[in-house]
Amino acid sequence: MPAVVAWWFLSPLLSWPWWIVVCVVTTAISTLVAHRAGPLFGVTDASEIVIDEVAGTFWTLFLVPHTLWWALAGFLVFRVFDIVKPWPASYFDKQVKNGFGVTMDDVVAGWYGCGVLHLAALLLLHL
Repeated sequence: MPAVVAWWFLSPLLSWPWWIVVCVVTTAISTLVAHRAGPLFGVTDASEIVIDEVAGTFWTLFLVPHTLWWALAGFLVFRVFDIVKPWPASYFDKQVKNGFGVTMDDVVAGWYGCGVLHLAALLLLHL
């Protein structure tokens, strides 16, 4: 949920090219943090590290309308895809045991979520 709050405040301030930068930089930082945190915590995906969830949420909410409804929908859709882990998110989660895999399973979930939200927006706006 903190990622949704961050998105809520940043979204009106940033144009779409800057959102790409935010998403890519968050993904890169998450990869580095997760890679370093794994050995420190003794597990590949330490539950104490949540920046991978932030990256996934930012990708989910990429260019969706700035309303409370879309923020809530984005949070819920991301959580569903993060739990279900459709391929290739499941591949990264199960096969890539490093910071890249930890981050990419959430980023892929975010891409799926983004697609669902944008499809929903198209359908809702054209009814």
